[in-house]
Amino acid sequence: MEEKYIFTLLDESNEMRHRVLQEHQQIRQIIQKDLVSSADLSQLQNLLNNHIRFEERVLFNEIQRQGLLSKVEQIEKSTDEAKFCDNESDPFWK
Repeated sequence: MEEKYIFTLLDESNEMRHRVLQEHQQIRQIIQKDLVSSADLSQLQNLLNNHIRFEERVLFNEIQRQGLLSKVEQIEKSTDEAKFCDNESDPFWK
């Protein structure tokens, strides 16, 4: 949803937008591997940690600085796309 709604508020040439999209791709590549090694998990941990910090401390401050928070709030109100659903039947939980 971030990629579809939030990041598109930033200009296509925005370096921060490019960075977060690239990081999302790196995260997906690790998660989608058939076999994930301990090195992959370590890389994922570091990537997620740095990515989340960047979004919270830099990117969302930039969105706020550009006066785009009202648009974010409008998006939040108008999107009901991600409904949470417990999946307790997943083998992970057994």
